Amino acid sequence: MSTHKLLLAAVIPTLLTTATTLIPAPAAAAHAARPSPTAEPTARDAIGRTTATDIARIPAATDPARSPAVHHPSGTNSDRRRTAAGPARNPAATDSAPRQAVAAASCPAVIAHKTGGSHAPENTAPGVGVGKSLGAGTVEIDIRFNKSNFAFAMHDEDVARTTNGTGRVQDLWMPDLQKLSAADYAPWKTDSRYGGFNPDGTPKVRPPYTYEILDAAKKAGVKLLLDVKVTPTRAQADSFVGYLDRSEFRMRDRVIWMANSEAGLRTMRGWYPDLTYYLLERPASGYMRTGDSLKAMGAVAYAVPIGEVRSAAYVDYYHSYGLKVSTWTTDDVALDVPANWSKARSYGVDAVTTDRPDEALTQQGGTACTG
Repeated sequence: MSTHKLLLAAVIPTLLTTATTLIPAPAAAAHAARPSPTAEPTARDAIGRTTATDIARIPAATDPARSPAVHHPSGTNSDRRRTAAGPARNPAATDSAPRQAVAAASCPAVIAHKTGGSHAPENTAPGVGVGKSLGAGTVEIDIRFNKSNFAFAMHDEDVARTTNGTGRVQDLWMPDLQKLSAADYAPWKTDSRYGGFNPDGTPKVRPPYTYEILDAAKKAGVKLLLDVKVTPTRAQADSFVGYLDRSEFRMRDRVIWMANSEAGLRTMRGWYPDLTYYLLERPASGYMRTGDSLKAMGAVAYAVPIGEVRSAAYVDYYHSYGLKVSTWTTDDVALDVPANWSKARSYGVDAVTTDRPDEALTQQGGTACTG
């Protein structure tokens, strides 16, 4: 197995013990037959962690430039700690490979979570416009693929939480999805702008598919941060990029493909290396991914929950590799608060995704950094 697949963890400073864990190898990409990527749907929709000196502790025999993840301690006075693994070491300091650092952001880009944050039904075309109206230059949107390989905006695997339907997105045809109300949950279900149905029986707001997602972004003048929940098949990837390349969009440079796994990123980048890629992860407690592994897979940024970014040193480490650090406040309202936005900004993160983009922008003095 390649050393890129092995996480050699370092010593937890407070416990002074070492541990190792393993990252599974990327799954083989599914190569389905390519559909016509821009074809419109038919009736059956047939196309188908940290202190300045103790960012990472690595066993002495381990080359930091070859370890996909390293220990992310939260202790202090690391320069005085020694263990069987040797003194604490910053992997950036031991890697001789040249790299272009990035400067810390003067203020983070503020990204609207799930299109309109808490101000509109999540993952909807109207939400994209609302995100823009709140000052965000980039809106985040969750992506899954339906039974016939179209991208749909949906956070959950099952549509039940936000719509009046049930079933997994991957098992539903386009007509099945387009008849659903995407605002069938509080408080939007009783909001006359979004909830319910039109006189002809069509939903006021439905889960948008690829064309509608891109059309909403184009009209709003925003970039899209695509939180892609699954590893796409070739058919799904080709379909999505086919829409990006349509003459009315030409939006390859207006989207960021944020993969939820290394396998997902490597798979998509293998087919479309010119897109911009982020890796989103929820690291195991006490761990962070090395800059070298992110560079090797082609990511330009590392996206982690806001609680993972505990110091400026954490951010500086990734910046030394020329990588950006993007954070999000998850779905926990207790984390999506001004104190956390301010702390993240003080550490130099490059982006904060929040349900309250208007307030986050106001806190940092306006829309100078909008993403």
